[in-house]
Amino acid sequence: MRVIITTGLFLFLAGNAWSQDLTPSSPVKGKLEIGDSEEPATRNFNLMIPTDAVAAEVTLESDIPIAFLVTEADVPAEEDYLLPEADKVQRVRLVRGGMYDLYPGKWSVSLTLTVDDLYTYGYENRGAVSFTLSVKIYHLRVDGKIQINESKSLVIDPSKGPFQTYEIELGAEVRRLRFDTICPSADLSMWIFEGSQGLLDEEPLAASRLAGGVDRMIFGEEDGLGSGKYYLTVADPEWNDWKVPFRLGCSTTGAAEKSFLALPEIPAGKSSLERAIYSTVNVICESGGGGSGVFISDKGYLLTNYHVVQFDMDDKLKIWVAPTIDVETAPVEGFLVEVVEVEKARDLALLRVVSGAFGQKIPAGYKFPAMPLSKKERVKIGDPLTVLGYPSVGGSVGRLTLTLSRGIVSGFEPHGKDLMVKTDADINSGNSGGPVVDDRNCLVGLATETVGNDDGGPGQMGYLRPVWIVPTGWWKTAGARR
Repeated sequence: MRVIITTGLFLFLAGNAWSQDLTPSSPVKGKLEIGDSEEPATRNFNLMIPTDAVAAEVTLESDIPIAFLVTEADVPAEEDYLLPEADKVQRVRLVRGGMYDLYPGKWSVSLTLTVDDLYTYGYENRGAVSFTLSVKIYHLRVDGKIQINESKSLVIDPSKGPFQTYEIELGAEVRRLRFDTICPSADLSMWIFEGSQGLLDEEPLAASRLAGGVDRMIFGEEDGLGSGKYYLTVADPEWNDWKVPFRLGCSTTGAAEKSFLALPEIPAGKSSLERAIYSTVNVICESGGGGSGVFISDKGYLLTNYHVVQFDMDDKLKIWVAPTIDVETAPVEGFLVEVVEVEKARDLALLRVVSGAFGQKIPAGYKFPAMPLSKKERVKIGDPLTVLGYPSVGGSVGRLTLTLSRGIVSGFEPHGKDLMVKTDADINSGNSGGPVVDDRNCLVGLATETVGNDDGGPGQMGYLRPVWIVPTGWWKTAGARR
């Protein structure tokens, strides 16, 4: 995706402001000053991104926040792009394959100061605004070697750039190479090249974007892969400010390296609330969608909303669940599931675990957590409710951790022959399909939809699909106690 990135409160495009070169070795110190005409003051800079660059960071420090635009030189600038909150120190970070994608070639950097900026920050009588503009470019480098059929625990250190590159040497021809990563704290990208040339002047042999904490990339040629050196880059496309640990495995068998094949150990929980928490999962869809879900039997059956899995089911794409193991860290894909039953009109789906996330078999006797069920006659207006799940608002950085919110039974509403439950508890995108429990931490229903304020809070009413409308046959199929 070709992008324009802007920061600051206002953006005006000046017609004939002069340009100068911006290079990593020479930060630019200067001033912006509004003249008698009160026209915006603008400075423009040219920035060349070399073909071996994997990431670049442009930093602006100024007396007051001013508009700051970074764009590829051949992309027409527009005024209606979202402007992040301004600060005296502003950074634009570009990463190959990231949200703000980095491309080789000429880029433009523009600074704009307006009269409104001066009055907003009480600077109208202080004359010029001083600034320092700098750029740091992170070039392709080799951080180490990965041996065939081994795994390593590694770390992306943001001070060295948001990526790591590893050499893989094949002494003989192989049919395929497989790489797997596990990273609870960030969604990573992988891409691989043959030879030691730069990454940006050629297409990778294969590329992949992690979601759900687990990624796998398998590639091979029809005639096999020849001997020689290959280079794998693992990147944090969000460029987090903290170190990102991950595990990387490489194999030539087509299966994941053996250390990846251990199944998750889901805690049993010491209290009824802990048992409810550990029965909650993050549903992760190959299409990029997903939501929440809940185990209802120790045989690995789950409930979620139909709309959570609809597109992947229709397109025969894969669906995984990430079990809750630690409330302080994001869950990692643990199991591959299949859709067993759906009730489209009621927005319900029954899922079943079919294997581990890497295709490994579930051994006989493996027990999944199972949330006990509430009963219709126990649910009264005004009763307390707890919502568990993985809403998109439940994470400001990195991947989502479990979110718990509370409210009450705000009422009931008939939908045909079904009686739905209303609640004032916060329900947001990503909560869909997740459990809502009563004061005994028994399953009342699934968080499904909201009416009113889309941002949650006052003015929003949430709706549950209660357990008493789930088809009776589903409980029998799942082997769940009703």
